[in-house]
Amino acid sequence: MMNFPKPVLAGFLLTAAPAFADPAGLYCTDGGDSFLIGQPAGDDAFDVRIISWQGGFHCGIDGTAHAMPDGWLLESQGCALELREESGAIRLAASPPEACAPFCGAQATLNGLTFPRSGRMTESPDPSLFERDLGELDPC
Repeated sequence: MMNFPKPVLAGFLLTAAPAFADPAGLYCTDGGDSFLIGQPAGDDAFDVRIISWQGGFHCGIDGTAHAMPDGWLLESQGCALELREESGAIRLAASPPEACAPFCGAQATLNGLTFPRSGRMTESPDPSLFERDLGELDPC
């Protein structure tokens, strides 16, 4: 049996997992105008749905986010949307931002949206929230 020095093994374990545990749950922010829903979808994957109303303009995207070293990555139709833990919130970073524009109305954006962990309403959202059309959802 091989014995690895503990610091080396601990360093390996830290780099093998994403920066935060998972985006599971229902998160509401902006008075319920924006929400994120996440549920496990297998090893290192989460089904994610995001809706945001910003000044009368709408953003909506859903898909499967996969683990990466510093968070989760949702890719859809050329839009790469990273979900990262920053200052006690899940923060979205669109790369490049213009590639994610088709998911939003004229003056709305996914880039920079934040969902505070304090806005987590439940860790286990109702599975039916993944069966309905995005436009029909209002879970907050």
